[in-house]
Amino acid sequence: MITILDSFILFLISPVGFLLSISLLIYLEYLTVKNIIKDPGTKRFATIIANYIHQYRLKKMPLNLSEKVALDTVSRREDIGTKEIAENVGIAVTTTRKLMKDLADKGYVHRKINMNDRRSFSYAISPQYMQKMKRHHA
Repeated sequence: MITILDSFILFLISPVGFLLSISLLIYLEYLTVKNIIKDPGTKRFATIIANYIHQYRLKKMPLNLSEKVALDTVSRREDIGTKEIAENVGIAVTTTRKLMKDLADKGYVHRKINMNDRRSFSYAISPQYMQKMKRHHA
């Protein structure tokens, strides 16, 4: 006995169903970009595209998810502290310290003493990270 779900799956794997589903996905992506452009509360469109490209490049880097989110956070705001990174990544401050130390050891970020709180560090993207991104995607 073929159920409605079976019929729907058979339709989706047919050439017509496949073409229809891809067309729908493209149209939904178009609507999303159109709404981003029209929304006056968003950043400039060029900034949105640059952020999208940066996130795409991060996906290709040999890093885990926490490292990618931390690097994305640091790339958006220079001289950011451990606490702010921990809030954006969604992990504990002690775990973030180790994560950022590992990223500094790999050459992705620079660590320096935080001028506001000398007991902590602030982080900035390193030139080596930018070169690795360019080499990795060239």
